[in-house]
Amino acid sequence: MSNPYIRTKTNIRSTRPLSVILSGISGGMLAGAIVGLLETLFLCTSSGGIASLSALWFGAVGYGLAGLVIALIWSITRLPRKLEANIAWLDCFSIMVPMLAVSIALFRVRRDVLDETVSWFEPAGWLLLVGALVSLAVGFILIRAILRRLADASPRLLVASSWAVLLVLMVIGWFLRSLSPVGPGSVRWSPAHWKDTGTPPPNVLLIVVDTLREDVLTQGTRNYVPTPNIDALAASGIRFTNCQAQSSKTRPSVTSILTSLYPPAHGVEKKMDGMPPDLVHFPQILGELGYATVGLVNNINLTPFFGFDHGFDVYRYLEPSLYFGANDDASNLVIYGTARILMEKVSAGIYHVRHYYWEGEAVANLTSRWMRASPPEPFFLWVYLMDPHDPYFEHPYNGKATARVVTPNPPIEQLPVLFDRYSGEVRYMDEQVGRILGALQESGKSENTIVIFTADHGEEFLDHGGWWHGTTLYQEAVHVPLIIRLPQKRLAGTVRSDPVMGVDIAPTVLDLVGVPRPETWAGIPLFSEVADSDRVRFSEVDQEGNQVRAIRQGNWVWIEANPGNPRGLLAYALYDLANDPGEHADVSPRNPIQAAEMRNRLLEVRGKALAQKGVIPQLAIDRATEERLRALGYTK
Repeated sequence: MSNPYIRTKTNIRSTRPLSVILSGISGGMLAGAIVGLLETLFLCTSSGGIASLSALWFGAVGYGLAGLVIALIWSITRLPRKLEANIAWLDCFSIMVPMLAVSIALFRVRRDVLDETVSWFEPAGWLLLVGALVSLAVGFILIRAILRRLADASPRLLVASSWAVLLVLMVIGWFLRSLSPVGPGSVRWSPAHWKDTGTPPPNVLLIVVDTLREDVLTQGTRNYVPTPNIDALAASGIRFTNCQAQSSKTRPSVTSILTSLYPPAHGVEKKMDGMPPDLVHFPQILGELGYATVGLVNNINLTPFFGFDHGFDVYRYLEPSLYFGANDDASNLVIYGTARILMEKVSAGIYHVRHYYWEGEAVANLTSRWMRASPPEPFFLWVYLMDPHDPYFEHPYNGKATARVVTPNPPIEQLPVLFDRYSGEVRYMDEQVGRILGALQESGKSENTIVIFTADHGEEFLDHGGWWHGTTLYQEAVHVPLIIRLPQKRLAGTVRSDPVMGVDIAPTVLDLVGVPRPETWAGIPLFSEVADSDRVRFSEVDQEGNQVRAIRQGNWVWIEANPGNPRGLLAYALYDLANDPGEHADVSPRNPIQAAEMRNRLLEVRGKALAQKGVIPQLAIDRATEERLRALGYTK
C-alpha cells in the first residue's frame, strides 16, 4: 500500500539503510533541539528571566541527543519496511516533538501544580497518563499534517537543514551562556555608612550550619561528637542549651531567624514560597543603619531566586558544580535532571561533594578572603555551612557517601554507618568554624564583633522510625545549638538553659546594636530579657504531605499532624519531656486538661501569627532549583 503522504514518484528518494538512518536521526535531533528552545523560552517567561536563555545551548544539545538516540532506534526497526529517507525524517520529527514536549509538561504538572502529591498508581495518576497519551497522539497527527509537504523534499536538504539549525541554536546558546558568569565573584566590601559619629557599633558574624543536632555538641549524650573549636567558642561566649528552631526545613527556619516571625506569619513554608521584598529582616535593618552587609550562602533554599538577597550589599550563592559542564540556568531543563539521575545511577556509588554543595573548607577559604579584605566597620557577615547535611561524606573525601536522594529509606542495619559519617561531617565542619574564627581574629576585628553560631534544624536517625528531616517536629529535628559571643568576650563561659528560639536572634542583635525591634516580631532580646520558664515556643513544617505543628511549654510538648499524613504521625500527641525526653509516649489520654490547654495555646499562637501574614509570592520554581532541592532530598 502506497504511503498517503507520497504524491509522486521521484528519483530523490532512497531506500538505502544509511540514508534512512541519517535522515531519521536528523529529524529526531532537530525535534529535540526545538523542544529545548521551547522549554528555555518557557523558563524565561515563567520565572527565570532573561538570564535563563543561557540554558539554550544545553537544551539544544541535550534534547537533540535524546531525540537522536530515540530516532536511531526507531529508524533501525523500520529498515525492513524499506522506508524512504525523507519519510523517515518526517516520522521521527513528528513523533519526537510531541513525545518530548508532553513528557516535560507531564513532569511539570505533577511537580509544580500538584506538588508531587499524586502517585502514578492512583486514579489521578492514571488520568494524567491517559491525558498525556491523548496529547501525544493529537500532537503527532497535527505535526504530520502540517509538514506533509516535506514528504517530497530532498533527504539531503532535510538533513543539512536540521544540522544547520542545531548549529545555530548551539552558537546562540553558547554566546548567551558566556554572558552569565558563575563563581564566587570578586571580594569587594561596600563602604559602611554608620550614621553615628561616635564609636561604631559591634560587627556581626552569623554562622549558620545546616542539619546540626544540638545533642551532638553536648558532652554526656550518647550522640556526642567532639568539636573543640565550637567548644572554644562556647567557652568565650554564652551557650544556650535550650534553643528551638521554628521548622525542620531550611527555608522557613532561616526566614524565622532573619525576620523573627513564625512560619505562619512570614509564610515561607512550601517549596514555591519565596521571601517577599517587603518582608523586613534584621540584616536589611543593619544595612539601612549603615552596616556593610554580605551573605555567603551555600544552600539552594536560600538563593536570590527565593528572594533572600534583598537588603544585602553583596549576596553570593555558592552554587555547586554541575554535571556535563552545565551552568545554573541549564540545570533548569528537565533533560539535565534526567541525565544527572542516570549519571548518579552509573557512578558506582562514587560521589563528589561539589555536585551537591561547596565543602566547608572552600567556604572557610572564601570567608577568609573577605576577612583579609579589610572589612569596614560596622559589618554584617553571614556564612552558611552545609557539611552535616546529606550526602554524608567520609573524610578525608574518598567518594564514599550516603545520599537521601539515592537511599531515601536506608535499612536499620546502616544506622551505625550513617551516624558515623554524619559525625565525621560534624568534626570536619568544626574544623572549618575554627578557621573562620581564626580569620576573624587575624583581621583585628574580633574584639568588636558579635559572633552567633546556630543551626537551621536537626536530623533524624531513626529516633522516631525515620531518617533525614523536614517531616517531623520532634526534639531531634528542632532542638538546635545557639552560641553567642559578645564583644570583648563579655559573659564568657556562661551557660543558659532558659527557653529560647531562632526568632530571638534578630531582636538580640538589634538590642546589642542599640536599635529597637519591630513590635510584630515574635522573638525577645536575650540579654535584656530572660525568657520565662513557661514561655510558649512554636514550630511548624509542611513537606511531602506532612503538615505538622508543635508547641512547647516547660516540659510539655504538643504535636499535631494532618490525619493520614504519609509519615504516619499521630493526629495529636502530648509528651512529657521530664519523664520521656525521647517523646515516645503520648500521655494525652491521661492528661486531658493539659492536652486541651496545649492545643488552645497552639491555636492562639498560630492564629496570631496568621493574622500578621502578608501577601507571599508564589514562585514558579525553575528546574535548576528543583534539581538542587531534589539532590539534597528536599523533594521527591
